[in-house]
Amino acid sequence: MQQRTPHDSKVTSAFILVFMEKETMVITNEQLVARIQAGEETAANMLQLWQQTKAFIAMIARKYTGYAEFDDLVQEGYLGLYEAVKHYDTARGIPFINYASYWITQRIRRYIECNSTIRVSFEMYQLTVKYRRIVEEYTKEYGREPSEREIKKHLGVSDKRFARIKENAKRGQIRSLSEGIDGEGENLTLADTVAADINL
Repeated sequence: MQQRTPHDSKVTSAFILVFMEKETMVITNEQLVARIQAGEETAANMLQLWQQTKAFIAMIARKYTGYAEFDDLVQEGYLGLYEAVKHYDTARGIPFINYASYWITQRIRRYIECNSTIRVSFEMYQLTVKYRRIVEEYTKEYGREPSEREIKKHLGVSDKRFARIKENAKRGQIRSLSEGIDGEGENLTLADTVAADINL
């Protein structure tokens, strides 16, 4: 059996120290973005940026799971992250995660609007969900459905837009408000994602 020398122990200790320092070294989002923009190990740095921000992207995507599949929304969020990297200006002093939230959200919303299973704008889809929530909450509170006048008052929309909202609701494009939606272990429903803005 070969006996280890003090020199071997020092080398091993130095190696372990370097390894631990490397493992604990934190690279900020801004530093990763700067490296990617400079063309330094783009794929590896983009992967690390994704790892550092995926929980944030999932948090944004979870707000829209009533409109599309959660995994698809997260994927669109990643594409939004990539767009944010391309446009981010480190000289402006804005934290990258704040800047990226705009691009991630916009990418997810565009995906929802272009989703062929919805066929209405995101705003109209959201108004239709809100319409159904108002009807459910009003009926539960007063024992009757609200009149069209009462609903329009809470939605703040014109007669023409209200007619479109009703049509969307009747076509069955809006899922049940009590239906569970995907999330990070939370028991959420579609109703939880859209406020009714109604004072009962």
